[in-house]
Amino acid sequence: MAYSTNKLATVAECDKVLDLAKREKAVLDYKLTGLAIDTDENQRSNAQLTADLLSVNAQVTAFKAAFDCLPEGAEKTEMGSKLRKLNDRKENLEERAAKVGTTGLLLTEMERGMLEKQAEELGVFIAAVTARKAAL
Repeated sequence: MAYSTNKLATVAECDKVLDLAKREKAVLDYKLTGLAIDTDENQRSNAQLTADLLSVNAQVTAFKAAFDCLPEGAEKTEMGSKLRKLNDRKENLEERAAKVGTTGLLLTEMERGMLEKQAEELGVFIAAVTARKAAL
């Protein structure tokens, strides 16, 4: 975008605009750093979540097979309790995956992309004001 930097009449005006723009750039850079960390963390979390879910599913299958083979009694009751806990864990992991899994990653990436575009445009703006300042 072409900015109306010719409206800036003094070096002091340029300095004021540059100061505000550089502050805004610092805020954007800070947010981008946080989103980069969030993106990396989200990717690691998704990998761990997938591994945990595979593990719990395997355990549920194994415990279910053992439960079905046991005769009625204390062992079967205890195995049933363990199986319920595993099923609860499985449901919790599935719910978490639905809330923050791929969707969370994509939304974080989208926000990061938008901020990168803003930072890029802010750089263009700062360059234009800096050029005007040099011309004065």
